[in-house]
Amino acid sequence: DFTAGQITFETNNWAWTFEDANNDGFSFSITPNPLGGVTPSSGDFLLQSVWNEDGATAADDWAFSPCMTLEAGKSYIVSFQAQCGQDDAATYPEKLELGFGDNASSAAMTIFQDLGTIGNSSFQGYTACLTVPVTGQYYIGLHAYSDANQWHLDIDDFSVAEAGSGNPVTANFSIINADEENGNTYTEYCDGQVNFIASADPAITDYAWDYDGDGTIDANGPNVSSTGTTFTTNGTYEVMLIITTCNGLDTTTRTLIVSDPPALDASFVVIDQGNGNVSIQ
Repeated sequence: DFTAGQITFETNNWAWTFEDANNDGFSFSITPNPLGGVTPSSGDFLLQSVWNEDGATAADDWAFSPCMTLEAGKSYIVSFQAQCGQDDAATYPEKLELGFGDNASSAAMTIFQDLGTIGNSSFQGYTACLTVPVTGQYYIGLHAYSDANQWHLDIDDFSVAEAGSGNPVTANFSIINADEENGNTYTEYCDGQVNFIASADPAITDYAWDYDGDGTIDANGPNVSSTGTTFTTNGTYEVMLIITTCNGLDTTTRTLIVSDPPALDASFVVIDQGNGNVSIQ
């Protein structure tokens, strides 16, 4: 998390190195004073790539992790927090892909995950799975390839951990604001508006939601641990969540019944009390 005192910042940037691949004078750095007044996700510093102020040159910049030993036949979870810049006028999305190689240089990198657009302006978790062909010493490379005239890409809390070292991660979610719940069956009356919330875990690289069991993924992404929709037609729906981890896929479903509310019993009895008074029950 680039905290002051872990390793002397002035001497080696926590053993990270950087490459300005397009030689435009703008690249990654580890800084306590990031552009845009950003607060690190944790610690005192963050890793930041900044825009070329000419407004015409796209980003092509690399940050390389310290060297680490990775073993063939094992899967590793690469995880970190990331965000893009935002001001009063707009949000400035960035683009990021991940590579690995036996040398800290762009020429040595093999891309293993293209995260595409980083469009969130507050820190969110990103996760990717990595396997290497042979056991050896490797560097992880973060490649910013954002369009021209963006602002800054911020990264913090970077980690690499062996997948499968703990309990297996399984798919699990709840349907909140439904009117009734009975085990894994939920009932919603009237407006048909419901929200789905999954158990979040940093080992999950993708959440994929099928709202109605028709086989079509309605929402997905590495940060879509919660979502929602409105059902306009009464019926019984099998809501499905598919999670992806470095160990594969896992799936779970919940049954949602959307219906009109039960009819109210408006019957009553009038009792003549014999003294000119009546009671209604």
